[in-house]
Amino acid sequence: MLIADIKVEVVAGIAEKKGKYLVGRKTDIQSNSEIWEFPGGKMEVGESIEETLRREWREELEIEIAKFYGPIAKLENEEYRLHFCAIEISETPAAKEHSELAWLEPKKIGRLTMHALDSQFVLKYLL
Repeated sequence: MLIADIKVEVVAGIAEKKGKYLVGRKTDIQSNSEIWEFPGGKMEVGESIEETLRREWREELEIEIAKFYGPIAKLENEEYRLHFCAIEISETPAAKEHSELAWLEPKKIGRLTMHALDSQFVLKYLL
């Protein structure tokens, strides 16, 4: 395997409540603009998908995931492999690393400026 073939492994939590999904707005350093995403983050060496998601939600949203249902989709581009995982939460998340958190319907999420793989997920699985 070539070094160029190694992708950054990332996980995102898909939390649903009454037909709405939790998304967060963050400043994208590369484009210096606000961008929406499903909360999550990069896997560390030796971490499982579930361990990564639980750690990231603790760090970014200050909550514990109540139930982890596992990956529901895996999308990738040249740089990233993103595992979208269905979860359940019972606490109210805090916008610790996001400028805003929102529970939105899929049609509204589809109109947001998102990372490319998050947008693909919305188009393929939510709309």
